[in-house]
Amino acid sequence: MRIMRDLVKLSCVLTLALFLLAVTATQANAQGSPQRAISWEELKRVQADERAQLENMQKETLRQILEVQKEQLSAMRNETTANANDLLQLSNKFKEERVEIARVHSDERAKLAATHAQERKEFQQAPVR
Repeated sequence: MRIMRDLVKLSCVLTLALFLLAVTATQANAQGSPQRAISWEELKRVQADERAQLENMQKETLRQILEVQKEQLSAMRNETTANANDLLQLSNKFKEERVEIARVHSDERAKLAATHAQERKEFQQAPVR
């Protein structure tokens, strides 16, 4: 359980770092030069890369969590004192954790999408060089 919480925290921290990097880059660009520093195609490519990085990070986090949950469930199955009800309760607990992780990941994707939308809006409003 502690490992899964640590993985979720790590995922949140990495996503927040990515989000802050994107916001900082956008603000630095806006403050440093009122003109466009990159082309529309470059902006789309950078944003696609950021989305792919976030997606890969989330997939890896989920993979690690599922691996830990599977190990814990297998360990409980091998215990002589575990019964079907115990396994069901653990399985339900894991399901709730995965639902929470999915919610956190969804929030992270929504924040990144909002940042990207703001960047595109600022790009369109910036004067052309």
